Amino acid sequence: MTTTAETYNILLEKIAKKWFDVETLETRGMDDLDFYDVSVFCMKKALDEAFKAGMELVEPLKPYKLEDDMSPSTTLKMILKYQVK
Repeated sequence: MTTTAETYNILLEKIAKKWFDVETLETRGMDDLDFYDVSVFCMKKALDEAFKAGMELVEPLKPYKLEDDMSPSTTLKMILKYQVK
């Protein structure tokens, strides 16, 4: 069984592969492997996809009274705390 953090990382990697043609999000210590030339169009699409996926993760947390102005890191901590899938 994968944890929410693992699911989150898998999701981010899939989005990066889809929109940025990135093999991995792991730092590899070489500029040509760790830095990418990305169009604004692809960046917008990837951010939109990540946002929508995040909203789907947060939906089950509504009973836990998430605040609209809660930071992304606090929201992620809530997701991990309650292991929402």
